[in-house]
Amino acid sequence: MSSNGPAPTRLCLLAACSILAGGVAWFAGGPPATQAQSSIARLGIDTNVAGNGPRTRVGVDTPREPCTRVDQGQTFQMDVFVDEVPADRGIAGFQFEMSFSPSLVTVTASDFSQLLDQARRSDLLIPGDTSSSDGSYVPGVIDFGPEGIEPDGSSEIGPGILVRISLTGQSGVGVGNLTLLTPFMQGDDNQAIPIGTVLNARVAVNTDCPPDSDSDGVPDDTDNCPSWPNPSQTLPPWPVPADDPDCDGFTSVGENFVGTLPLTHCAANNGANNEDPDAWPPDADDDQDIDVGDLIKLFYGKILNPPAYNPRSDFDGDTDIDVADIIIGFYGRIFTSCV
Repeated sequence: MSSNGPAPTRLCLLAACSILAGGVAWFAGGPPATQAQSSIARLGIDTNVAGNGPRTRVGVDTPREPCTRVDQGQTFQMDVFVDEVPADRGIAGFQFEMSFSPSLVTVTASDFSQLLDQARRSDLLIPGDTSSSDGSYVPGVIDFGPEGIEPDGSSEIGPGILVRISLTGQSGVGVGNLTLLTPFMQGDDNQAIPIGTVLNARVAVNTDCPPDSDSDGVPDDTDNCPSWPNPSQTLPPWPVPADDPDCDGFTSVGENFVGTLPLTHCAANNGANNEDPDAWPPDADDDQDIDVGDLIKLFYGKILNPPAYNPRSDFDGDTDIDVADIIIGFYGRIFTSCV
C-alpha cells in the first residue's frame, strides 16, 4: 500500500467529503467559530443535599437526584443550584417562584447561608411566605454589601447553592412536580444574567419515585430520550430513529453491531482515544465531536478492501465498507458535537 492509501480509499473519501459538506472547502476552513456567552448554563433543583456545599457543582462534584420519596410528616431538604456564575459578571441577587402541590408537600424553612453568603456581604433576604397554601413559594436575595473577597474583586462567581429549602410531606399520595418558574439572576453590572437550562424535580409522597434512568426529571415512560438527560425534551439536531434511547442518532441494534454503547449518548470527556468502547458511533477518537480525524480513523485503508474489514466501520451492517457507511455515519454530523 502506498503512503497515500489505496486508490479506492482516496476516491471514496474525496467523494464522501463532497457529499457530506457540499465540497471540500470546509477542510481548509475548519469548523465555524463559536462565541462564548456570559450566561448561566444550568439552574436546577437537587432533592438530595448530602455532600452539597455552598460552592458545590451539582451533577459533577455530587450526583443530582431529580426525585425523592417522603412520607407524611417527614421533612426533607432540596437545593436550588447554579452550575456556573460567569466570572465576568458575578451575582448580586436572585429570585424565583417554585410551584408545588400543597396536598403533597409544604415549604417549612429556607437556608440562604449558601453561595451569596461566601463573600461576607450584606444580604437583604426575601424569604418567601412559608405559610402559603396556594402551592407557590417565592424566595430571593439582594446583595448590597461591599466588594467581595474574590481575587478579581467581583462578587460571588462559580458554581454553588443559592438556597436550601425544607419541605414536609402531607397526607396526599402521588408524585408532584417541583417547578422553578420565572427565575431571575442579577449581575454585578445591574443587568440580568441569562439562564439556559432549568432542571426541575419531583417529590413522591407516600409512594415511590417512577424510574428515571438519565436523572433528568422526566420519567422513563414519558421521556423521549430515556438514556440521555434532556429535561426540556429538546431533541438533538440530527434525526432520532426508533430504538435509540440515548438519542445519538443510531439504533441500539446498529450500535451493538459496530460495538459502541447503545445507552450512552456521548463520551465522558473530550480527551481523545481514552475511552473504550466508544459512545457515539461516528466519534472514533471519543473526543465528543465529529471531524476529519474520525473519518480517517474509521475508513482509511478499509473502503472496498475486504482484508481490512472491521465491523466498527460498517454502519449499514452489510459486512463490507463503502461510501454508504460514510454517508450513514457522517452525513449532517461533520463538525458537530454530542455535548
